[in-house]
Amino acid sequence: EKLTPTQIHQHLYAPQSVNDWSVMPGFRHLYKVQKIQGNGSPFALQLPHKFAPKAGYEVVPTEDAKELVKYLLSLKKDAPIPGQVVAEAPAKK
Repeated sequence: EKLTPTQIHQHLYAPQSVNDWSVMPGFRHLYKVQKIQGNGSPFALQLPHKFAPKAGYEVVPTEDAKELVKYLLSLKKDAPIPGQVVAEAPAKK
């Protein structure tokens, strides 16, 4: 299942909001909590109530967070996991 940029941002900001068992630390320093102006930022994270900022505020990714997510999405995904045995196709006769 391919993750969306929004899902990755949420996981980076508050890993336990995605998986309550996660021991991964949050990378909140990559995000800015700001007062909502107008309709709010189109990039604001939609966080569960437990992880959301106080009323009238929103969490938005910094440029560093956006670049990190772009990099994570670019990583090659078809390589085997290190240490994993890869089954070879049977030889054709």
